[in-house]
Order: sequence, then structure tokens, then C-alpha cells
Amino acid sequence: MTPSKLSDIPQDLRLAVAEQIAANLTAHNKLLVAYTAEKILADETTYLVLLGSSDHLVIGSIQVRKVQWYQAETCHLTVHPAYRRQGFGTALKHAAEDQARASGAKIAQCTIRDDNTASRELSRGAGWSEVSAFRGDRGNTVRVYQKTL
Repeated sequence: MTPSKLSDIPQDLRLAVAEQIAANLTAHNKLLVAYTAEKILADETTYLVLLGSSDHLVIGSIQVRKVQWYQAETCHLTVHPAYRRQGFGTALKHAAEDQARASGAKIAQCTIRDDNTASRELSRGAGWSEVSAFRGDRGNTVRVYQKTL
């Protein structure tokens, strides 16, 4: 199963898919601000999504943004709870790396909350290295991971 850019999904499905991405992000990523379909659609070219083949259920998504001429940031990797530990997160992470490379980025970076063990393990397993950590706005530890592309 290959992730697609949200912007490449047929227009008649895009709003429903964006609503699912927003709901998954808000429910599972402990974000400071709730995401909306409008916010997702405003950045639709930066989201990669895995969809169920017949029901268009969002299995998972990740955002990839170019933040410097040499650097891309991956954000908010989210996999639907029913599909976790089946390789979908890894597929999304690798697709994000491919998109970052295609944009000309030389390194990719992401931040992961200290308590998100599954994402930290996934990143390390995909060859990402922890390069620093800081205290987040809620007092939690946030770890910074990078990978040379």
C-alpha cells in the first residue's frame, strides 16, 4: 500500500479524508490546538495519507514540509488505532523521507514527545537519530530526531 498526497485524492473525497485526518490528529497526538479539516486542506500538498481501498478510511497520515533549503520537517505521524503495529507507520515515514528528498532536502527532522515510545522506536528503527531534547510548552520533554537523506 502506497501513501498518496492528499492533494492527489479525488476532489469529491478530499473533505471527508481531511476530516478524518483532523479527527485522528486531535484524538491521538496530544496537540495544543485542535486540527480542523479546513486547516488540513489549507496544507493539502504537504500531507501524505494511506486510505483503505474500499471504504476510504484513513489508515494513517503524515505531514512533510520544507522548512529550509536543506531541511524538511515531518509532523504528526498518525496511524488509526485498528491499524497500528502492522507496518503502516513505517511506510508513511519512508514515504515522507522520499517526499523530502524529492523536494531537495538534505536532512529530515521531526519532534516526538518523550512519552510517545512507539514513535520514538519507529524513528530509530528507520535510521533517525536523536539530536537534542527540550521542554515543551506543557512541561513535557520533546525529543528532536534527524536523518540525513
